[in-house]
Amino acid sequence: MFADVVWKGISTLHVKQGIETHLTLEELREFWNPISPVPFVPRLLKMEQRPMRFIAARYDLTFPVDLSKQVIAEIKSLGIDLDVVWLPLRSLRTAEMPWKAIDAWKIATFMREAPLS
Repeated sequence: MFADVVWKGISTLHVKQGIETHLTLEELREFWNPISPVPFVPRLLKMEQRPMRFIAARYDLTFPVDLSKQVIAEIKSLGIDLDVVWLPLRSLRTAEMPWKAIDAWKIATFMREAPLS
């Protein structure tokens, strides 16, 4: 997953260019598998169920939308309830206004409304 982010992301093009002459995408996937989320998704089944929210963007310079959809589909394929929020776009400036306010609002409303046991 993270290998694909580097390989496909616009803002990570410089990283890809620095490694593509030394590694294939398949090799990078193998090396970065331990830090990628998808292999760990089945572990969610062993955990106590709790509300989860996934915030993704329809347009993202770093994390391509097809990869977000892949993670969401993997989680949902296991029957895990997942609340998904799609933002119109995500910028490298997520820590700047108004993006950090939008993210904070989406997180805060989820925390306020999520049933906690």
